[in-house]
Amino acid sequence: RPARLGACLLALAGGAALHAADEPATTITDAFAKGSFGGDLRYRLDDYKDDRFSKDTAVASTFRTALHYGTKAFHDVSGYVELYDNAVIGNDLYNDTKLFSTGTSNTNGVNRPFIFDPPGRGVNEMYGKFADKDLWDTTIKVGRQLFTINDEVFITASRYRQNNNRFDAATVESHPLVPALTVQYGYLWNNIDVSDASNPLRTQVGNVKYSIKDVGSFGVYGILLRFRDESRANAGFASGDVATEGIRLDGPFKIDDKWSVIYEADLAQQKDTSINTAHIDAKYLLVHAGLSYEQWYLSAGYRRQSGQSSSSDHQFEASQLGYPWPWRGNTEQMVLTPVDGLKTIMVWGGGAIPQVDGLSFDVWYFKFDSEQNSISYGSEYSAALNYVMPFDKKWWLSGLIAKAKDGDQGNGDFGDSTRAVFMTGYSF
Repeated sequence: RPARLGACLLALAGGAALHAADEPATTITDAFAKGSFGGDLRYRLDDYKDDRFSKDTAVASTFRTALHYGTKAFHDVSGYVELYDNAVIGNDLYNDTKLFSTGTSNTNGVNRPFIFDPPGRGVNEMYGKFADKDLWDTTIKVGRQLFTINDEVFITASRYRQNNNRFDAATVESHPLVPALTVQYGYLWNNIDVSDASNPLRTQVGNVKYSIKDVGSFGVYGILLRFRDESRANAGFASGDVATEGIRLDGPFKIDDKWSVIYEADLAQQKDTSINTAHIDAKYLLVHAGLSYEQWYLSAGYRRQSGQSSSSDHQFEASQLGYPWPWRGNTEQMVLTPVDGLKTIMVWGGGAIPQVDGLSFDVWYFKFDSEQNSISYGSEYSAALNYVMPFDKKWWLSGLIAKAKDGDQGNGDFGDSTRAVFMTGYSF
């Protein structure tokens, strides 16, 4: 799938070890002794200006270190652990969002814009895994893990942030009957989000998808979101206990060896459940289409999330279990759905730059409006360059610049802002 800040996210995804991929271990001792070590290093400099804050400029200079170890499989069972540390390099001149997890923030960040890369350290992933190709190609993981479904709008790992969005969960992925059929199920009992806040859950996720080679896939999914904290679950929070059900189509449809049609359609409904005393009947629609040619692509899309109304006490919220990308925009002002709902038009494209091995680009245009009451939130232009070192594919650099312009001045949901980000990383 194109439009993922190309080189950067490919490198981040490569940080997960493909442990137990070789011949299985013959003893438990062998499984541990012949396991694989690895890690990744990532520096991120984020300069963000937002005129809605009294100190309108924030600068976050952070360095993330991650080390992981995976055992070899013994009787189809293996283990994996990843430790991480995200440290501030220089002054922490940004609101590091620790107030969401601890109730306090860094002194230098007071009255400055939010940048969701707080310093911290701990266990990023730690799970036991059972994988059997002969049993419907089934994989079971129990423990802390990065769990996603579909396009990661509803449940995401947020790999582009210095702190991942991760879950304490039991998950299953299987391909019963035919390889083209994919079934996912997850029981999530805790979420540690990108601000390092812990959210105890009793949540179930199901996703069923059937794929046809070179044509695309059709799927249905459901998320029964329930919080253990009753004050979080009830009507006092827009992101309280809700059930989300949806159907989805996505491509690409391959025309020939060079051309493909990019397409995606998603329709979902959200309703209150459990002890949530609010009445919620909210809607979600996503459509997008485009073309890709060899290493280039161009696409346009539309997304609508309904707002509060006489038929729904709360707006449709897509971000209860993650930090949705790319529809939030690169200035990241539209992570949450405004009270009046949200309509987003996005046009984006990119690809490889000829004659320069390893260099690629992405460009975006966003237009944000309310779903009701005719409010213009604003628009955003952004572009990124990504470079993978030709002499070492594990080393990459990425730069992004974004400029947002407020629509109806002073509405509070969106402001004039600029963002410049530089990142570089190495995986080993």
